[in-house]
Amino acid sequence: MKALVYLGARAIEPRDIEVRSPGPDEVLLRVSGTGICFSDKHGHDYGWKIYRPGMVFGHEGAGVVAQIGAEVDGLAAGDLVAVDPRVYCGTCRTCRRGFGWACETRAGADLGSGIGTNALRPDGSFLHGMAAEYCTVPSYACYRLPPSLSWQTGACIETAAVGLHGARQSNIRVGDHVLLLGFDDYALQMLRMLPPISSVVVDPIAVRRDQASKFDSVRAVVDPGAAGWESVVLEALDGQADVVVVSMEDYIPEAGQYPKAAATLVAPGGTVGSLRFYTKGGHGLSQVYRRFLAGVDSRQLGSFQSDVTPSGRSDYDLAIERAADGLDLSSHVSSVVPLSELRTERDVTALFESLPGTEAKILIECGA
Repeated sequence: MKALVYLGARAIEPRDIEVRSPGPDEVLLRVSGTGICFSDKHGHDYGWKIYRPGMVFGHEGAGVVAQIGAEVDGLAAGDLVAVDPRVYCGTCRTCRRGFGWACETRAGADLGSGIGTNALRPDGSFLHGMAAEYCTVPSYACYRLPPSLSWQTGACIETAAVGLHGARQSNIRVGDHVLLLGFDDYALQMLRMLPPISSVVVDPIAVRRDQASKFDSVRAVVDPGAAGWESVVLEALDGQADVVVVSMEDYIPEAGQYPKAAATLVAPGGTVGSLRFYTKGGHGLSQVYRRFLAGVDSRQLGSFQSDVTPSGRSDYDLAIERAADGLDLSSHVSSVVPLSELRTERDVTALFESLPGTEAKILIECGA
């Protein structure tokens, strides 16, 4: 089968690899498509130790069940499923607390925790990602989608689940004034999940600002490359923000302003939340920490976290329910590129270079 294999910084190569038959508790998927995550962008541009060379990338995917292992219940051939890329034991103390993404058992054995990034089976074989025609994953990673949902929606469930997790962790309440510093797909999905608020979005990328302007809750969309942009934010919010959400991406030079801006623009007693934080060097969060004396709460909202909720259901379950109820989770997708068109390493690099400058979100259609 055809697959896109991560080799290192600026090196993702189309290759033919073998289709792996599912183990007893695994499922073989005929992949419909996968999203290019901005963590994939970071790994592609700079290299990243959580990406194992030789791994097929793609952790935001959906596919059709082609074959199930002997011990799999609840799934059948033909089911369309979204895939949760986290791999965990389910029995260690961390997993029992609901934080499978930080599974102690897998970390201790250097088995990794992410399909398509670094996860290994106990025998050392890769749990390849979904930028391929087929993918074999643990059965617990598969969430069946209702017939009303498309594979494109399924490929956006991962980001929606992270956004939903961030919305819940932020404790944003009806009527709050919220500032979003950076408007990647996590921040966009989080904004979709929030109660009625007043918000301002800051991002230097025009295609992202255009998408932000379509939200009813957004009072202003601001370019951080413009002179006096912080004053524009304060005027639009009628003062400092109750909550500031930071999406830090090191491949966007203007994002280097966000930590200091967060410390300046959050109100006393407010919250600064980190939804995504990719940096090659110091991240500057000390600017926020110094504001603890003003009662500022600094917290982690997302970045590959989406856990079991107080209702006992996961953020994946809830995101799928929102989509089934009519919430469009994929309207921000700007391009769908067939896997068959990615013939060379240069083709793949060109795709990554278009993010986020000219493309807000890219899905790779893998064929099913």
